[in-house]
Amino acid sequence: MRLHSLFSQAQAHLRHYFTFNRQDKRVLLLLLLSAVLLKITAEWYFYRRVAETTLPSQTLQAAATWLEQQQTAAASEQAAVVFDAAGKPIVNAAYFPFDPNQITLEECLQLGIKQYVCNNLIKYRQKGGAFKKKEDFGKLYGLSAAEYQRLEPFLQLPASVGAEPETSFSTASPPPTSSPAPDLVLQLQPFNPNEWSEQECKQMGLPAAVCKTIQNFLAKGGTFRIKSDVAKIYSLPPDLYRQLEPYIQLPAERTSAAANNALATNTNTNTPTVASVLAPFDPNLLNAQQAEALGLSAAQFKSIRKYVEKGGVFRKKEDFKKMYVISEEEYRRLEPYIEIAATPPTALQLLNINTATIAEWLQLPDMNENIAQDIVNYRSKLGGFVELAQLREVKSVKSAWLSKIKNRLQVDPAQVQRLNINRLSEAELARHEYIAYSVAVAIVQMRQKAGAFTSVAQLAENPAISAEQYKKIAPYLRID
Repeated sequence: MRLHSLFSQAQAHLRHYFTFNRQDKRVLLLLLLSAVLLKITAEWYFYRRVAETTLPSQTLQAAATWLEQQQTAAASEQAAVVFDAAGKPIVNAAYFPFDPNQITLEECLQLGIKQYVCNNLIKYRQKGGAFKKKEDFGKLYGLSAAEYQRLEPFLQLPASVGAEPETSFSTASPPPTSSPAPDLVLQLQPFNPNEWSEQECKQMGLPAAVCKTIQNFLAKGGTFRIKSDVAKIYSLPPDLYRQLEPYIQLPAERTSAAANNALATNTNTNTPTVASVLAPFDPNLLNAQQAEALGLSAAQFKSIRKYVEKGGVFRKKEDFKKMYVISEEEYRRLEPYIEIAATPPTALQLLNINTATIAEWLQLPDMNENIAQDIVNYRSKLGGFVELAQLREVKSVKSAWLSKIKNRLQVDPAQVQRLNINRLSEAELARHEYIAYSVAVAIVQMRQKAGAFTSVAQLAENPAISAEQYKKIAPYLRID
């Protein structure tokens, strides 16, 4: 009974929801007819628009041609894209033969090489570096192995470029390099390359890379003995050497005495000594370059310098023979060239750091021309030194070296060039190495408000100038 009752109720609900009266049926029929009419109208309108916009055959042909051109261009662009080992595209890479020793930054970037890698290449060349074989290019910092493999077929290097270090000389003829640029202006004058500073080299118009190579060679104790030694400088074009050769103040070839000395035998080792070019020298003032030119080893020079630094003095030629590192045969070979001052110093002569020339600085042990040039340049910026400690401000001067050599130096503060604070402008004062522009402005403003200075000490009262700043700049200022 209960089941029958539930079934009856379900039937009643279905009849209630799915039974339509006459009005409902009319509404449904009207909706159906409207839908059919709307579909027919839409299809008719679509076909009518297609018929109206049908293009002439010429227009269709032009459109087809344009589409083909676009597809061809896209295919060419896709073909121009290069992929690295990881499958990543290298966009806009161009390929052409190139020499990494001559390639420009723009050409480097065109090869698809990263910007910082191209910058590393240019900086390496500016510092005197050179690529002598293809594998050297693969060692460029930042260049991956995949990039090197991609570019290796396009590398072109002169076949005769040697593998000698940049600061050494090859025994072969110099590598073929390009002739000097037409706009290279040389200001030639007689010179000795052993006494040449990098600045003097550049002033004569030589390329910076050549000047750097020469300085590296000299800094490592190298010596030019004859004119043709200069021709062995890597990166010096043969044409440029031919222009320099008449101005080089060196022998054209080894003298017979020098040739014999070059083959002299050390009795202690029975091995040939270093090739030497003998010239007068004072053992009290012997430097590394002179020692090498005389055929002395680095160990022999070190012992001689240590003796001098500890207060030893060579007063006569025979004193040099007493050095245990100098054999009897070596003394006989060098004795004719020993020249000791008539009044030898009782102690080491002090070097005035405010007047010493580069040549005088080179008399000190462990000194090279680069460091000497840095000291002289910094002294010019300051206007002179007022104390020895200021030498530590020169970047190339090591504290350990200065501590060892300071007993051979002296300074005269009276020789310092001073700035007139009653006359100079902010810009002129700010050119000094120690005077910041803000300090220069404070000095001028104080002068404009209170009138001319009567004493440099008045600056200590200026709140814009710290006590430390005042102490540092005061020795370089004056009022008249």
